[in-house]
Amino acid sequence: MEPLFAGGVMIINLAEPAANAALNAIGKLINGGSIELLSASGAVLVTIKLADPATHAAGDGELLFAEIAEGRAMTTGQAKFGRILNRNGSEVFSCDVGPAESDAVIRLTPVLITATAPVKLDTFKLVMPQ
Repeated sequence: MEPLFAGGVMIINLAEPAANAALNAIGKLINGGSIELLSASGAVLVTIKLADPATHAAGDGELLFAEIAEGRAMTTGQAKFGRILNRNGSEVFSCDVGPAESDAVIRLTPVLITATAPVKLDTFKLVMPQ
């Protein structure tokens, strides 16, 4: 593997065992945590509970989440960001949210969330670049 450079910042390439270890560490941090979907203004639209364990073991540089419970929207708005929290409510990571055809980390159909409506993420996985 050769190092990559982008805009004066070095991008690292992790070997598969290192990528899997990093992803498994993230998985352990979010056990029993939750996913918040937020509007552009930062309003929490819905909180979705994660399982414990929240993920399956990483393999091939991918971390697949276990089945994710359905959440009930607290307010109406368009989801723009997601925050993945540990069981104590501390942020582990944040990501973008977009429509199903986008390259967003969390893809929704539709991205407009309506108050009191159910919100379900069918699948969610994190992939390390290779």
